Amino acid sequence: MIVSFDFDGTLDTPKIKEYAKELMSRGYDVHITTQRPPTLFKDVFEVANSIGVKLENIHFCGIQSKQYVLEEVDYIFHLDNSDEACSTIPRAIFLDDNFRNNCEDALMRV
Repeated sequence: MIVSFDFDGTLDTPKIKEYAKELMSRGYDVHITTQRPPTLFKDVFEVANSIGVKLENIHFCGIQSKQYVLEEVDYIFHLDNSDEACSTIPRAIFLDDNFRNNCEDALMRV
């Protein structure tokens, strides 16, 4: 059961790192889906390593839309801080004060 997180402004923040670690401890497979090109990998890999995300679960989209990359992954939700990403990605959840409740609701529907 896969959940996806944006990196910049999302998974690079302490509260989202903790939530991602919690989900992994509950058996969810965490993926990182970022608009970054693969050449800007260093801090993404550092965070992934620090919380236990497998390197094969990191998707660098570069100029390609996250939507197209996520079409290839059977994910429950994608958490993102971008209004634009959330309007184009199916099952995207906007990172706001209610993100945790929204993510948990999505997990309950599976």
